[in-house]
Parts: sequence; structure tokens; C-alpha cells
Amino acid sequence: MLVYSHDTFGLGNIKRMLEISKHLVAAYGNVSVLIISGSPMLHAFRIPPRIDYIKLPC
Repeated sequence: MLVYSHDTFGLGNIKRMLEISKHLVAAYGNVSVLIISGSPMLHAFRIPPRIDYIKLPC
């Protein structure tokens, strides 16, 4: 599953997107999530298995 969150300021949107992604991979055993975001802080979060991200330039 691909999710997008353009969050260059603050952490609220990216934290929320990570929580949603965690629930999706827990609820559906065959789902993995790719997060695309402009957040410069995404790398600072613990990214669980089956969730990955691509950081877009700001």
C-alpha cells in the first residue's frame, strides 16, 4: 500500500500516518506500506517491519 504525507513542518501528520500504517500491517498479514513524505524528520522515527519510506526533497 502506498501512502503520501507532505509534512515539511511539524510532526503531527507523519506521526499519524505511521500509526495508521502500523495498524494496517497488524490487521492485514499480507500488507506492507510505503510512505512517501517530505518530512525531514521521518528517519528519526522507529520504522517497524513491513513499513518503509521514501523522503521527498523539500
